[in-house]
Amino acid sequence: MWPNLLCLDAPLIAVSWQCLFAACFKIQQPIAIQLMLGLGVWTIYLADRLYDAWRAIDIPNSTARLRFAKKHSPALVILLAAAASLDLVLIMLFASQRLIFSGLGIALLVAIYYLLRLGKSGNFLHRIPREVLCGMVFAFGSVFTIQSSADSTFKGATFYPATFLFGLVCSANCLLISSWEQDSDFANADPSIASTHRYLLPYLSSVTTLLSIVSLSLSFLTCRPVFLAIFLASFSLSLISRYEKRLSVTALRVLADAVFLSPLLVLPFV
Repeated sequence: MWPNLLCLDAPLIAVSWQCLFAACFKIQQPIAIQLMLGLGVWTIYLADRLYDAWRAIDIPNSTARLRFAKKHSPALVILLAAAASLDLVLIMLFASQRLIFSGLGIALLVAIYYLLRLGKSGNFLHRIPREVLCGMVFAFGSVFTIQSSADSTFKGATFYPATFLFGLVCSANCLLISSWEQDSDFANADPSIASTHRYLLPYLSSVTTLLSIVSLSLSFLTCRPVFLAIFLASFSLSLISRYEKRLSVTALRVLADAVFLSPLLVLPFV
């Protein structure tokens, strides 16, 4: 529970997938690059959590992590400043020009996501559940350093479909979490799939099952470690969603995060 309260789950997951993609596509990722990614993801998630805590209007009916963020906002702000500062130092010291430009592309996607969060993005973007954009940004943000470090032998024909499928599973995860936490979102007037695209809720379990079938099938064709990890995550999500009524919201959230550490089960065999 503590990694979730401190927003450490997201950077741990991001770095684990970065390591798996790097191993599968034979791309060296120095520890400095891994630290840059982890600190960058941590900074974004801390900022997002603090924003949610700042705008929350019904703390007693909010999630445990939101109550924690509200209570310990000053400490989290200090962590945010420290993480962002250290990340900036690492970028200035170790990031190549190519990596910086790729990172700016990811930063643009993050900015678009926050436009959705702030409700100032226009009707076109509001047709897309913000959870889908969140999942896609997380997936591409987790592995963009792989493409930025690649040479002419890079297998882009496999990398991009794998990243897109990973993004779909991340999006399904975000959608499921929003459906489980809809009471908190409603209490704090926070738009989510439950209020903007409620008609999608009955299909989420089927979507995760379909994604697990697709990823397992692809694991027999190419880049087995990556697609197998995607399968493990999506299949686990499917099981969790089918038994969600037997579990608390907190347990569901922790399990939904835990299944995305599936690269740790695959990496020893790469």
